[in-house]
Amino acid sequence: MIEEQQALNDAVAFITDLDGTLVADSTQVAEEDKALLHQLSEKMYIGIATGRSMKEIHYIEEQCGLICDIKIAFNGGIIDYKGKRLKDCALPQNDLAELMDYIEEHQIIFDALDNVDRIGTYTTTNLKKLWNMRLMTVPNLYQTLKEKKIYKINLRPKSDEADEMLATLRAHFPQLTICKSGNARIEITPKEISKGEALRMLAEHCHLHFICVGDSENDSSMFEEADQSFCLAHAAPAVLGKVTTVIQTFSELGEHLLPGK
Repeated sequence: MIEEQQALNDAVAFITDLDGTLVADSTQVAEEDKALLHQLSEKMYIGIATGRSMKEIHYIEEQCGLICDIKIAFNGGIIDYKGKRLKDCALPQNDLAELMDYIEEHQIIFDALDNVDRIGTYTTTNLKKLWNMRLMTVPNLYQTLKEKKIYKINLRPKSDEADEMLATLRAHFPQLTICKSGNARIEITPKEISKGEALRMLAEHCHLHFICVGDSENDSSMFEEADQSFCLAHAAPAVLGKVTTVIQTFSELGEHLLPGK
């Protein structure tokens, strides 16, 4: 597959999700997975596509000792290619204000990401999962956030309430992109922001073919744009059905992409 794509004179890019994929426990990249990334980087471009911030992508780059060619943050709200910013799209202020009113009215636990901090009502005792981001609240929380540049909002429903909340939000905010990531997190970004849309932009402007791996609903759109796609077996059935290959662990990719290693 890799050789066939390279023959088309377009570069191949390997794009990985972070939480549950490259960072299986959302805390630390395993040593064998770091080694695999370095091996893949000798044959193709390496990219990260995540709902997290650019700041958190840099944190993982430092862990792995590798600078990625492609960095897709906030599910495509920010796109960097070889150090050049191709896209920077935050939530429109009027949509952000409406969201803040809705979240306050329904008292939904949330955190809003401005590419520096996580700001909101969400708390956690597992600080290792925050990487290098602060989790904080501010005075006059909802009004203050209405005036900030916010790229993404995470809502934190109970897992048994997430699907119902997702359907309600999509009906109430059709002008936004709203998807689940995991069992108990709903991600809200501007309209037409997705990992798949990010890959379409990169394919058009940078002439790339893609090999992708992920594990959540927010990865489904990039699977549809990939020439070859992989999904971790713990993903939901609807996500598993969108890929060419299901794998048990990230390191298993070596068997498919680096034959003979």
